[in-house]
Amino acid sequence: MLEASVWYLYSEDAIASILRVRPDARFVVMLRDPVRMLASLHRQLLRALDEDEPDFERAWNLSDRRARGECIPPGCRAPKTLIYTRTAAFGEMIERLFSQVPRDQCLVLFQEDMQADTGAVYRQTLDFLGLEDDGRQNFPRINEASRSRSRAVQYVIARGKPVREAVSRPIKRLLGCESLGVMKKVNDLNTAKIGPVGLSSQMVDTVADHYAADGRRLKELLGRTAFA
Repeated sequence: MLEASVWYLYSEDAIASILRVRPDARFVVMLRDPVRMLASLHRQLLRALDEDEPDFERAWNLSDRRARGECIPPGCRAPKTLIYTRTAAFGEMIERLFSQVPRDQCLVLFQEDMQADTGAVYRQTLDFLGLEDDGRQNFPRINEASRSRSRAVQYVIARGKPVREAVSRPIKRLLGCESLGVMKKVNDLNTAKIGPVGLSSQMVDTVADHYAADGRRLKELLGRTAFA
């Protein structure tokens, strides 16, 4: 059985909970340069309606207040994800993982390596999991960066189940079918692809400096430079 979440590593409880059920569980972790990861995370939280500050620099500067439970957006489902000064502490997280799980049950990968040679990282993962190489060569990009054209529409799609049902129920009855894919079409129309996040050089340096000590910690744990 395979299970995945981008937050298991960040959680202080998830690893122990998994091990209680499956002591032989194998853990595959993929890390990303904190600067790019946090900018991407901020956009994802905006789209998921868990973040309401559209400017990443201002959101970063709210981290301490949000850690105290202040300035949390209404409806945010996981306030800890908004503490950008903590969510990329990968050295601390990997150290916690290694303290609970034998090293031969852990595989730590880097997104930068996957982007450079997706096939090699894919085969490395298959080998770690004891799976046969299926010879796959094509790796299309999925889950590309995007934004919602309308937050109100996105709210209905993501959180407004009663509204969705009120709209679709009479149409389904009229046409005599259960699924029309209406919300998927609405979601597609409300989604706009966007390019890489443009952060100021000062903001890049701020994030990099903040996580520098944690990056050195990660390098010591893994025996390699974490991020090129």
